[in-house]
Amino acid sequence: MNTKRILIVSDSDAPGGMIKNLLKMADYSNISLASGKEGVEMIKDTRPVLVIVAGLEMDGMSGIELIEWTRREWPLIRIIAMSGAADQETAESRVRDAGADAFLPKPFKNKDLLGVVEALLAEA
Repeated sequence: MNTKRILIVSDSDAPGGMIKNLLKMADYSNISLASGKEGVEMIKDTRPVLVIVAGLEMDGMSGIELIEWTRREWPLIRIIAMSGAADQETAESRVRDAGADAFLPKPFKNKDLLGVVEALLAEA
């Protein structure tokens, strides 16, 4: 069982909940879920090792702003960003410029997400 703290910040409960359930099935146990600006408070309160930003358009704070803030305030936190944008190349470029460690297009394959999570947690 992997107990490293993971925070999922999602633009809505459905994708965030799906990601949380996938991680739980893969034996990750310390997972929190937040939306938009709540993510900032959750990062401050829980100090996760990994943040999954599951959308770039969120209420209160964009995914890009959250990535930039996290990278500036907590540079050791690993960040995965996801986007369902029509222009995936531009989305990936934007999140990497903001400081994300990895990018996954939505919809994503479960094995791809689990592989990236495993790799980034191994580095943390």
